[in-house]
Parts: sequence; structure tokens; C-alpha cells
Amino acid sequence: DGTVVETLDEMTYEEVARRLVALLFEIGDDWVDITMRNLTGRWFKRIEERFAGKANSSMVPDFSVLNSPKPFMQTFFSTFTSAKKQTLSAEDVDHFVALCAAPAQKPVPFIPRLDERFN
Repeated sequence: DGTVVETLDEMTYEEVARRLVALLFEIGDDWVDITMRNLTGRWFKRIEERFAGKANSSMVPDFSVLNSPKPFMQTFFSTFTSAKKQTLSAEDVDHFVALCAAPAQKPVPFIPRLDERFN
């Protein structure tokens, strides 16, 4: 939406998820790379862990649910409405940065955190 964010902890869980899809899902209706879809799926699983309580089944049983991410996000955030307002915890900021830097992960086309690890 053009909003400039200084740090991840200023963003809500939904904002981070939507930003991931905006940056990693091409206009041609496909992911830039399959690892980007899987990264986004891991982030949705983390959100689900935070807000699901004692849910019986996962909304993200596998990453193929993200083959069409926009309809999925509508359903997901209508289920986990708290994720629309809650900003990321410090633990989840670290988790997100670790997801982006995982060894098997293709590099993301953004800087998740500008710190001593950035070079």
C-alpha cells in the first residue's frame, strides 16, 4: 500500500503476510519461485500457531493452498481476525528473519532487517 515501515515490529501479522504475497507472487499469477511460496506458507503456519488456540485442523495442511494466495488470505484473515491488529512479537520478528535466511531458501527480494548480519 506504499506505507514505509521502519521495522517489522511495527507491522501486523496480516500486513507482513500481505507484503510477502505482494512481493513474491508475480502479476502473472505465479510465485517468483516455489521456495517463495513455501516461505509464505511457513509464515502463515506461524500466524496460525499464534492465533489458532486449540484448532482441530490446520488451514495450511500443505503449501499448495497458496497456489491462489489472494482468496486464501481472505479466508485465513476472516478466521484469524486478531492477526489484523496485533503487531509482531519480538520472537516472531526473529522467526520471520530466520525464515528469510534459511539455508535452502532462495534470497528474498527485500531486506527483512538491516542489522549487523546485513552485508
